Amino acid sequence: MQNSKSDNHDAIVRHALEMFKMRGIKGVRMEDVSKELKISKRTLYEKFNDKEDLLLECVKLNADIQREKYAAFMEGSDNVMAILCFFLKNALEEFSKYNAQFFVEVMKYRSVREFLDSKNEQEAEMKKAFFCRAIDEGLIVPGLNIDLISIMNRAAVDNLLKEKAYEKWSLQEIFLTFIGLFLRGILTEKGRKELDLYLKV
Repeated sequence: MQNSKSDNHDAIVRHALEMFKMRGIKGVRMEDVSKELKISKRTLYEKFNDKEDLLLECVKLNADIQREKYAAFMEGSDNVMAILCFFLKNALEEFSKYNAQFFVEVMKYRSVREFLDSKNEQEAEMKKAFFCRAIDEGLIVPGLNIDLISIMNRAAVDNLLKEKAYEKWSLQEIFLTFIGLFLRGILTEKGRKELDLYLKV
């Protein structure tokens, strides 16, 4: 007898998302998902065409979860540094849940890559507006090319993955080092003081 809760579409996606995070994408087979949820492979394939289809749904769900989390926080705060520090703390917490291989493998799936590229394009203007606001409030050094900074960030992340830095250091340490180098480099003295104040909270 199948578990009616486990064969629910959303329940499958939520469970598979955690499996992908912990094991990486290659480390999870459709058979593994069906076994853990105690559903038949036939049921699983009736809901998802293949592993890439399931992975895409997982990535979309995770994007929705993070978006809702940030939206809820921003409803209660319009302080730029508070929002930035919430993002940093949340990102650090999230990285602790991931197998580094996930980030290496995820971009190999075309549909997922296209979704993430589209998501990044949609969020680009919002991020740019946030940076401009931080500049206006004296937190970030004025006159910087925000578009160029964004390109440099992506190149740095790509290179970290290419060099397999995750094999030597944890994702949390890589993230903290990256932020320490990048973020503090563009903050004003006022911005650095506020950053240190909020990170202590």
